[in-house]
Amino acid sequence: MNKKKITGILLTLVLVFSADAFASDELGKAMEEKINNFPEDILEYIDDYVCGVIGMRFDVIVNINDANHIGEIAEYITDATRDVIGESNYSAVDVMISCNNGDDDLLSWHSTDLESGYLYSSSDDYPNPVPNVTISDLYDLNTKTPLPNAIDYSEKITELEARIEALESLLYSSDTIEKTTQNAGDDIILDSGTWIVGEDISPNKYDIECIDGNGSIKFYESYSTRKEKNYNYFEVYYMAASDNIMADHNIQTAHNIMLQKGNCIYIDSMSVKFIPKSVG
Repeated sequence: MNKKKITGILLTLVLVFSADAFASDELGKAMEEKINNFPEDILEYIDDYVCGVIGMRFDVIVNINDANHIGEIAEYITDATRDVIGESNYSAVDVMISCNNGDDDLLSWHSTDLESGYLYSSSDDYPNPVPNVTISDLYDLNTKTPLPNAIDYSEKITELEARIEALESLLYSSDTIEKTTQNAGDDIILDSGTWIVGEDISPNKYDIECIDGNGSIKFYESYSTRKEKNYNYFEVYYMAASDNIMADHNIQTAHNIMLQKGNCIYIDSMSVKFIPKSVG
C-alpha cells in the first residue's frame, strides 16, 4: 500500500474516532451552527466535520472535497472558531482542514493559533511539511506560488556529504594515520570494518579465507553505494574460521573475487585473508 493511500486512510480514521471522542458541549453545538450557516457555495466544498472540547482544548476537524478552495474554507473556519471561543475560557484551539482527493492525494493544514500552521501533503509538489503557512498562502496554492519557509534539506544534505567526502580524503591522505599497506602480489589480512579497494587493498582477483571469527563480508561498487543502501552489494559471503563454523551456510573460503579500484568491502565480526590470484 502506497504512502498516499495510507495517509488517506489515517485521515478517515481521525474523522471517525474524533466524532466518538467529542462529548456533547455548548461550544461544539455553537460551532456546528456557525458552519451550517456558511454560504451554500462554501458548504458544497465541505464533506464532513467534527468539533468540540477535549480537555481544555477546542478542536475543529474539517474534511473538504476541493483543495483549490482550502484558503476560503480556512478563512471561514478560523473566523467562526474565533467567534465561538471568544467569550469562553478555552485558550487552546486546534484546527485541521484536509482534502483527500479521489486520486488519493492528501493536503492538510493544521493550525493552533488560527493565523498560520503547518501544511502537509502527499503530493510531490510539497514533499516536506511546510511551517508558518498563513491563510493567504493557502489562497496562493491555486496559482502554485512557492510557499514561504518551506523545509528543504537538500542543500544541507549536499553540503554535509561534501564535507564528509573531504574529511575522508584527508583521512586517507594523512601520513599520521596508520594504514594497511600491501605490495602487489602479497597476501593481506583485513579485520572487521570498511575497506576501499585502491586505498587499503590493491585491485586484483582474489581467493579469500576466513582466519578468525565468523560473520559476513560484503562487496559494494563504491563507498557511496554502501552509504546509500547497505543491502545494495554485488556479492556477499557468510564465513567462519575452520574452528568456528556454526551453521551449514558458513564457508571458510571463496574464490575468484574480482576487485576493482573504488570498490568497497565491509567485513563484520571476522578477519579475512586475501590471496591474490594474479598481479596487475
